[in-house]
Amino acid sequence: EKGGVNLIEYYPVEIFKDKESIGENKKSVVFEMIFQHKEKTLEDKDVNRVINEIIKVVSKNYSAKLRQL
Repeated sequence: EKGGVNLIEYYPVEIFKDKESIGENKKSVVFEMIFQHKEKTLEDKDVNRVINEIIKVVSKNYSAKLRQL
């Protein structure tokens, strides 16, 4: 829990490998994340703080990059 915001569920929904488009030995992984607060409806600003922290940790620990669309 971070600031009352709970990430209650997460799982990969798509794993894509294609050395031509994303590079050799690389994967593109799409995750679905479900957030819930005990007392209020969450807004983007509430969830984005948590998502940014997840991106920071995954980038540091796994050399992952957020893909730009």
